[in-house]
Amino acid sequence: MDPKDLPEYLQPLMEGLAKDLTLRECEKLAEAIYEYRVQQWSSVGRTDLVTHPIDTGEHRPIRLPLRQLPITKQEVEHAEVHKMIDRCITEPC
Repeated sequence: MDPKDLPEYLQPLMEGLAKDLTLRECEKLAEAIYEYRVQQWSSVGRTDLVTHPIDTGEHRPIRLPLRQLPITKQEVEHAEVHKMIDRCITEPC
């Protein structure tokens, strides 16, 4: 499999690894990534294979009000949200 045939979101991963791998190794890696890719995009970044307890002792959870992002970072936030919507990780409300 040609590494360029992988989905767009996996291209940076392949580009980062390609400089340390031969062409054949890149092709084998692309095949493995394609074979074991996530089938449901809504589960990207989530797993039930590992649990991570957080010991808070006797303290209850606290709730903080939302804070508005600085104007300079809002454009980046919107771009990231649209990427997640395109990958079906989230949906608009």
